[in-house]
Amino acid sequence: MALTTPAAHIDISDALSALQPLERDEYVVAFGPGDRQFCGTPYGYSASHLPASVITDIMGGEVKRIVWASFGSDGNSFFFAYEAKRGGYAYRVGTSIAYEIFEMVHDNSSSLIRVQLGNDGAYIIWFGRFWISKRLPAALLRHLVQISQTSVASRTMGRSYGMMSEGLANVTWHADDSYYVKHCTHAWNFESEIMLESWKKLWQIEEQAGPSAHDLADLAYVSIDTHSTRAETFVFIKKQPEDKEADFITHFPHEDVVSRLTHLKASTDTEPEQASKEGTGQHLQTTQNEPNVPHTYRWARSKNKGRPHPGETRELSMKKGEMVKVIQEPGNNWYIVENKRGEKGWAHAIWLDLDSKVYADPRAAYARFVEEMDQLLKPGRLRSFPDLGQYMDACTETLCQEIKQNGIGICSHDLAKLLGGSGRYSREFLRDERNKWHPDKFARFCHTDFREYLKKDAEAMFVLHGVLIDILENAPQ
Repeated sequence: MALTTPAAHIDISDALSALQPLERDEYVVAFGPGDRQFCGTPYGYSASHLPASVITDIMGGEVKRIVWASFGSDGNSFFFAYEAKRGGYAYRVGTSIAYEIFEMVHDNSSSLIRVQLGNDGAYIIWFGRFWISKRLPAALLRHLVQISQTSVASRTMGRSYGMMSEGLANVTWHADDSYYVKHCTHAWNFESEIMLESWKKLWQIEEQAGPSAHDLADLAYVSIDTHSTRAETFVFIKKQPEDKEADFITHFPHEDVVSRLTHLKASTDTEPEQASKEGTGQHLQTTQNEPNVPHTYRWARSKNKGRPHPGETRELSMKKGEMVKVIQEPGNNWYIVENKRGEKGWAHAIWLDLDSKVYADPRAAYARFVEEMDQLLKPGRLRSFPDLGQYMDACTETLCQEIKQNGIGICSHDLAKLLGGSGRYSREFLRDERNKWHPDKFARFCHTDFREYLKKDAEAMFVLHGVLIDILENAPQ
């Protein structure tokens, strides 16, 4: 049954903690544009920019667990499949989802339907032995046709249809012709170097060799980010052995490659220790240096004193009530946090009271601001004023909210935080930056049809810089 009722924003962490986790060796990892993510594992759920309607469904108390998720190329294109507490299945689809998908899931609660969404309206639906697709990459579509008993392509509808001897279990792809398909067997084609190297490392195989059928019986899950510029965001997870944690290799946006590979530890003793088997969740260890500048962060307050596993020194020891900055979210309810003394370490969700608001790190935000302004501000080309709120939107003062909504999208507090990311915040720096927004100088970037309109917005930005200069010049001695 497709759910269509409207929804309001609700705290992500509270909503996800109400769900029953997936079964052993069951995973759902969905990537979306703009760092949108959803992860479901046997240890729980985590998400970034989860649709408000999905959270409302969960908070309604009827959802037992989320068994499938996928994001399309815009904020209103998504598909979630729920196992309902009353039995059967229910679905939440975005408002810009293809009508044929909505029609397929509407009033269908007896059988599980899965949908994988891609860019530019691409998708595949599968249920039972049947599949329907549109705009899939050529290599993936050829493979699906090859393994189907029957298939047909409709040129008028732009869709392909197929029937198999056994149903599909997973389909994931990237536009560069990388794909993975789980049917009665596993099939894959990885084009990016980082995926190929990680795949070989997962199976400990040679350059030209591939994992055997016996090896592949241990494969639990694969996901590829179809929305990334390059096919370098992915998840490889093996089945969990008895009394051990599952081996995996993952690479998420803005993060290093993360892995647990017990065969390498056994042979070389150079890999990180396995996760502690106490508590909940897996302990993931990065295999490269962590990035110097997180793109986003959020705040969390420690619920307890110490660390979840007293003997695990990689976990950050905290005081009860201590505020820490969450700088990375590798998944499985684990976080990398930093305290006010600059000390970093791992922390589990059970130890944290997480703030749902995500903030842009000033250093990363300023770097992106400078780069995009250089690209955007070309003589005679500008037709609309830059969306400044996308770089920094941390201020919550009521008056500033009105200013941002009715003005240029940024207030003096957010501008100060953004420019502070330069590391050169001073009166001299602000004066130099202000000159760039002087209406007469800014006019050279504007298309003639929009020049007078855009000069007014530039003047507002010029004035905000002046406010910041005045604050510094009149600061108490």
